[in-house]
Amino acid sequence: MSFYRLIAILFLAISFNLHSQTVDELKALVSKGKYLEAEALAKNINNNSENQNLLLIKGDIYFELENYDEAKKAYEKAFDLDENEMAYVKYGKILSVTKDYVKSEKLLKNGIDDFEESIPIRLELASNYIRAGKLTDAEVQIKRARDINEDDPRIYITEGDMYFDQRVYELSKKSYEKALALDENQKEARSKLATSYYWLANREADQDLSNELFTMSLKEWDRVTKQDTMDASAFFNKGKILFFAKQYKDAVPALFRYYELRPEGNLGRWYLGQSLYELGLCDSAAPQLKYVSENIDSVKFKANLLMARCYYDNKDYPSSKAAYEAILAMDKDNPEIEEADIRRYGTAELFTGDTAAALTIYKDLVNKNPDASCNLMNMVGRLMFSAKKYDEALFFFDKRLNTTVCNDSTDSKIIYYKGLSYLFMNQRDTAIVYLEKSAIMDSTDAGSYVYLGDAYAGKEEDKIAVENFEKAIEISLAYPETNKNNIRSAYGKLSGLYYKAKEWKKLANVAKSWAEEQPEIEYGYLYTAIAYQGMGDVKNACIWYSKVLKVNPNNKAAAQNKSALGCD
Repeated sequence: MSFYRLIAILFLAISFNLHSQTVDELKALVSKGKYLEAEALAKNINNNSENQNLLLIKGDIYFELENYDEAKKAYEKAFDLDENEMAYVKYGKILSVTKDYVKSEKLLKNGIDDFEESIPIRLELASNYIRAGKLTDAEVQIKRARDINEDDPRIYITEGDMYFDQRVYELSKKSYEKALALDENQKEARSKLATSYYWLANREADQDLSNELFTMSLKEWDRVTKQDTMDASAFFNKGKILFFAKQYKDAVPALFRYYELRPEGNLGRWYLGQSLYELGLCDSAAPQLKYVSENIDSVKFKANLLMARCYYDNKDYPSSKAAYEAILAMDKDNPEIEEADIRRYGTAELFTGDTAAALTIYKDLVNKNPDASCNLMNMVGRLMFSAKKYDEALFFFDKRLNTTVCNDSTDSKIIYYKGLSYLFMNQRDTAIVYLEKSAIMDSTDAGSYVYLGDAYAGKEEDKIAVENFEKAIEISLAYPETNKNNIRSAYGKLSGLYYKAKEWKKLANVAKSWAEEQPEIEYGYLYTAIAYQGMGDVKNACIWYSKVLKVNPNNKAAAQNKSALGCD
């Protein structure tokens, strides 16, 4: 034997061993449902390979991953190498799935000529006829397959497919059930049975029966996913049913498993992202929504809208603002945009520092639809009040009060804030009008009387101011739970007036009452001490300054005055 012939034989032997090893590896991965890992190996298989098994399994991998172009190339080359039964079936199927029905029919008929007793080729020809809409021809091939062996469960799966294509789901269900009766481990039959139940449920007018059929579909999908934890399609369909049933908590595990098996499964990731969003799990939803927005044009807008809402709910206002700006630039009149979204957008503008932009958005909302903006007008009015933008606050308060459908028990509080706005703008007479109205509307809230006292004191009408502070104290004592801050303010302001007027006895009486009502606050004791000091009663002044320092040892005024009086 020549040297070169020996080298050639060795090369072929090595090549054969390598191919055998690759086939074994691929078969092992496919048997475990690890198609993504198998794809990584399949990419290295040249379509000019002379190993048919290798090409067929490469085609199977790409077919499962729905990469039909690559599957077709591999199956075609495998068929060219050897026109055996399996090659006919797989090449015929890919031609049919890619809608080359005429070529598929011709090829499969040739296969039947070569393998007359082949049930798989006849059933694939029937499937091609089903896809092409030639159901009578499909029925003929199914009958001929049954004549060969009526106990082959694959026949009833194809028969079920024929009925399913006609949307006669009751008959498709029966065919799939017959296939399972012949072989209960027929995963394809069980998956298609689950799908038939799903569509029967969709078409059922009786809600209870519809729910029962949905449950039956889910049970079948459960059996499939337990039988094969790598069946991506089963997890997708199970998750889809739960998603549309709004059972988001149960949908997420199934859809997440699908995502693990098929990271590029766009529709599954869309259902997963929405389910996570509905559960308020925005951190987990965001990556799914972002991916979908970049890969499915038909849902790009909705995915971005959900992301904008997620960012807002997570208090990521800069990202929410940017997302809403992008959405509005995309389609500002899209009906998917709710008024709540515009409110969120305005608030995102506000919290990112653009008050002017936020106000423009809010004003546009309330002007367009004031009847639906009651809470918004109240909220923005108070926000502007807190920001000391009193003119803007009054715009929203007035709009709210002048919208009849918004009138409710909160009106008194809005009128109260309206009075405060005028007061802080030094328009005391106008402030008094609204504060008096607020006081009449809510007799349990002492706040109006506190600020009425301020308004009259600002006008140097101290007698009326005192009356209002005293009224505030009276109401606060009657309704302590709702006036914890008001009673302190009323005592403090009334004490301040008596201190200014040097009415020491009145100051002492009020301050003692304050100390008794709020012993944890030092100022009642302090004003009492000052009152005694003003009356020249050093002994009592010293006693009360000491009480101040017990409550707050760091009170400088009490310490200094006590020292100046020479107290023990």
